[in-house]
Amino acid sequence: MGCKCFVTGITIKEASDCINRGEYQKAIKLLPGNETENEGEALYLLGLAYDGLQDLKSAFAYYKKAADLDYPDACYNLAFAYAHGRGVTTDMKLAIRYYQKAAENGSDGAWNNLGLLYEKGDGVEVNPKKAFECYTKAYEEGNAYGAMNLGYCYLNGTGVSASALKSVPYFEKAARLLPDDVNVIGALANAYVYVSNYDKAAEAMKRAISLGNDEALFTLGVIYFKLERDDEAVKYLKMALDKGEKKAQRYLDIIASENS
Repeated sequence: MGCKCFVTGITIKEASDCINRGEYQKAIKLLPGNETENEGEALYLLGLAYDGLQDLKSAFAYYKKAADLDYPDACYNLAFAYAHGRGVTTDMKLAIRYYQKAAENGSDGAWNNLGLLYEKGDGVEVNPKKAFECYTKAYEEGNAYGAMNLGYCYLNGTGVSASALKSVPYFEKAARLLPDDVNVIGALANAYVYVSNYDKAAEAMKRAISLGNDEALFTLGVIYFKLERDDEAVKYLKMALDKGEKKAQRYLDIIASENS
């Protein structure tokens, strides 16, 4: 595909910027997809461009070429393609192989995804200790989801002795890395509830609500109920009830009874 030519770092950046703007055809024209100084990255970007155009078979082909050159992001995307049948028949063994290759070449996200596969037994036997090890490596390399999943390992006793207290720093780390991720903030809020730090839990729940987590309305109402802050409890429990959370009515009835 394409003729041989030299691709400079400037061209790579231009193509990457085009992809970020959704200008996929323009990016393809900038990248010949052959032997260049930045061959692995150029092939990977071609994969992204075709992915953006929903030409999944072409995207897979370019990810495969870049992965054969050990380009970590391409290895990751190739693994994802095998795992989800994007442009190729689903093959979990190959997904694991390329996630492992991506991880060994510096992809923190690949370590996290390997952890998920070992935890769930998807394509491999369930191995909680291996899952914990993979999440730990993802966390050590700065991956926010690795930090969150490590927190869940401590919370649920997955591959390690359960300890709600030890889970909190990992959820806090994830929240610092992804302060606008509703799932991460919700996980942090729930961790605070587990260790009975209701003030911090309330703060995190408010953040989760601001990010669109309606389920946090009920939890926040219950937190304020436990803190005996009835006005605030009623406010959030009524909001939860309006969103269809029927369990909120029980707490509203208790508050009404206690104040009658």
